[in-house]
Amino acid sequence: NFVVAVSVPNVPQGAPATARFTFSVYGDGRFRLNTGTAAMAPGDNPQRIVVPVSNYHTITIRVEPASIGATGYGQWLEPMFLKQ
Repeated sequence: NFVVAVSVPNVPQGAPATARFTFSVYGDGRFRLNTGTAAMAPGDNPQRIVVPVSNYHTITIRVEPASIGATGYGQWLEPMFLKQ
């Protein structure tokens, strides 16, 4: 499993107060999971993601804007692979 906590620490000055972001995980180019309807805003508590990733050679992680005008960055906190 790929286990990580994600958060949006802040956004640039002047960014809309409604800025939201999703965190996505892909395995060998195929979508595996994202934070979906729980798009995250600056100041939200970190969210834990657990994704089964056996049989994948490449894992790609992305932070994507989930609202119009969203600019900023997200943090992947303590990403790790755990053997089950």
